[in-house]
Amino acid sequence: MTRVFCPALGGRGRYMEEVKEAKFEKESVVQAIIGDNLDVIFPDLEIVGHEISLKDNRVDTVAFNVKTRSFVLIEYKKVQNDGALVQVLAYLEALRGNEGNFLEACKDRSGRKYDKKDVVWNRTKAILIAPSFTPRERAAAKQIKGTVELYRISKYENRVITMETEIGPKLGKSPDPELPKLDILYTILEKVLHGDLHLEKVKTRVYDRWILKNGKGVCTVAKQAKTLVLCYTTKSLDVDKPDDDFVRHMVKNGKKIGKKGLGDYMSTIQSKKDVDRTIRYLKLVCKQKDEDDLGQKQAARGSLLGYDDKKYVTQRGAKKIVRLYDEFKNALCGSIPSLEFALKERYINWKLAPNGKSICTVTVYKNTLTLTYNTRQLDVSKSDADFVRHLFNNGKRISIAGLGYYDSKIKTKKDIEKAIPYINKVYLQKVG
Repeated sequence: MTRVFCPALGGRGRYMEEVKEAKFEKESVVQAIIGDNLDVIFPDLEIVGHEISLKDNRVDTVAFNVKTRSFVLIEYKKVQNDGALVQVLAYLEALRGNEGNFLEACKDRSGRKYDKKDVVWNRTKAILIAPSFTPRERAAAKQIKGTVELYRISKYENRVITMETEIGPKLGKSPDPELPKLDILYTILEKVLHGDLHLEKVKTRVYDRWILKNGKGVCTVAKQAKTLVLCYTTKSLDVDKPDDDFVRHMVKNGKKIGKKGLGDYMSTIQSKKDVDRTIRYLKLVCKQKDEDDLGQKQAARGSLLGYDDKKYVTQRGAKKIVRLYDEFKNALCGSIPSLEFALKERYINWKLAPNGKSICTVTVYKNTLTLTYNTRQLDVSKSDADFVRHLFNNGKRISIAGLGYYDSKIKTKKDIEKAIPYINKVYLQKVG
């Protein structure tokens, strides 16, 4: 038992008298004492807030360790409590998978926004502060040292408070070691990958895979003992001669000599300078993937707009109708971006490539094309009432050619010019 002595009144420091221990009336008193003096007791912690919700729990105090960039969950007890350690372990368990909601709750209390990517979650710990602990609590805390720390707090007469370390670093000194260099380095690299290049991370057992929004892989990052291994997910990369040793080609005689990630090129990251050197090559890979994606879309569109539909039209229409369809197709594709078509038994269905919404259909006859506008409502000018017909009369469809509620007969180039503005109206409806 700790005995506390203070100078006796009028004793000029020569005489001491013992101060008797008192009890804490409420846990809120312990909370107020620690909360008001957090920076004095724990120099590396900054207060985030009190009574912060965490799933079905409510944490007494949440603090943030500015040195290790991790959260600390603090629980107070006014008396010895055999279930207190289980309680703080439940807090730590509840945090897993609930980081987003937890950060929102912290933001509401402190006003400061904590970025999920900048927090080192695996260094989150709990602190239990109480007047005393059971032998079982002390033994359990020793087994998980670094995850839960125990501190004894005592109250005495004359407003004297004492704090002692039970399990954990000594008070008043820097309680946490520096964040491992490799973790700091990866955090710097993540800011480039996620913040600058807008890549998304996919975790695997061996490495983290970083991908574009279209799912194309750009690189993989694997943690080794003292370095990060970054593989550029590409088979071809234009490497400057001064960087030949930094961006190494991992294929010799047709065989890959490294198996630490996806791609044929690799860099070993050991410093921030190395991270800066990777940026140029990561951007090159991103550009490759974007161009590949665009090329695939153009190739797909090119195949749709190629000879398949021409053959389809040739089998059904006269030569002048084939020429008329070519003129229609060119005018249509020149007016509306990202179109594709599907060949049906009775018509050609033109639709938007991004969402598949049908714009119009073309039915091919020997001496004419029938264009239907795939919409229920179309604003038709009076002068075009005979050209753009409404296909329903008394609730019944008067034509079965194509999709939609309106149609036009296309017999000349002039008809195409009249039809394109109405097709554009349908397009605006579909994307609006």
